[in-house]
Amino acid sequence: MIKAKYITTLAMICISTGLFAKTTKMETPAPVIDFQLPMFGKDGYKTWDLRGKEGFFKDENHIDIHGMFLKIYSGNEGCELDTTIESLQATLKPKENKAFGDDLIFVSGKNFNIIGKGWQWNGLNKKIAIKKDARVTFNQRLVSLAKD
Repeated sequence: MIKAKYITTLAMICISTGLFAKTTKMETPAPVIDFQLPMFGKDGYKTWDLRGKEGFFKDENHIDIHGMFLKIYSGNEGCELDTTIESLQATLKPKENKAFGDDLIFVSGKNFNIIGKGWQWNGLNKKIAIKKDARVTFNQRLVSLAKD
């Protein structure tokens, strides 16, 4: 009898814990200050590393960020820094590997810098779209195509 009561109680705890886990939301009433969120690819190599002054976790796939600094890596064994993205305000969708914002964006790569306003980043295809006031600066010398 005691054994049956023990098993029933244990089963009820497991069931209620499972139900609770499915209904809980990852939301913070106050911002998380000076946070870091790394992301790794299927092979275990770092693909990007997000830092923010403040993060508001709305749910597991929605993070509003103040003071975003995103480092994008090669995603291979060398783990080389490919691009950095900075913006005062951003929204990250980590499960979709996307981010977007209406504020200014500063993008720096190996041989270029971009500044603009209103943007979207897609980490799956490694593309950044800037909606307006985009300015690109290349940091390498252009080779002349004209014959002398």
